[in-house]
Amino acid sequence: VFEVAPTFFMVDVQKAAGDTAEYHK
Repeated sequence: VFEVAPTFFMVDVQKAAGDTAEYHK
């Protein structure tokens, strides 16, 4: 779990950051 979780976490963070960037355009 600890080996896989970080991958999904990073993807989720990048996705959230991308959504935020798009929202503020």
